[in-house]
Amino acid sequence: MKYTDEEMQRLPFTPRMKQVIDYSGMRFYNSTPMDIDGFIEKNNRAFVFYEYKLKGTPLAEGQQYAYVHLVDSLQAAGKKAVLFVCEHKAYDPTETVTAKTAMVTKYYCGKKWFNGVGKNAKDMTDAFFQYCENCKGWER
Repeated sequence: MKYTDEEMQRLPFTPRMKQVIDYSGMRFYNSTPMDIDGFIEKNNRAFVFYEYKLKGTPLAEGQQYAYVHLVDSLQAAGKKAVLFVCEHKAYDPTETVTAKTAMVTKYYCGKKWFNGVGKNAKDMTDAFFQYCENCKGWER
C-alpha cells in the first residue's frame, strides 16, 4: 500500500517509535544488536540505509563494520546499495529529527567511503535512485 507524505505523518506508529528496546543480555560473541535508523528497498534491486547521528557524534566502529558488510554483501549479490550517514542538530532528545533535511556527512557505496557533498538525505537519495535508473536492467 502506498501512502502520501501527509498520511505517513498521521500513521499511529509515532508513540512506538519512542519506545526503548533494551538489548542488555543480548551479547553474542563480541556483538550486540544495533538498530537501523532508516531503510528503503526498491524492487529487490536497490537498498538504501540511513544512520542519523547528533552533530559531532561519530559512527560507532561496530555499526560501521556492520553497515559495510551489509552494503558489500548486497552489492556482491548484484544489488545497488548505499549507506548515508546523516547529521542532525536536535540536541533535545524530545525534539523530532527531520530525516529529509539532515545533512549527509559521509556515505558508503562501491566498497568506498565518500565525504558528504553538502546535500541532505532527500537529495542524496534522489541522486542514488537516479543513478540506479540509469543502470542497465533497472526497472521501476
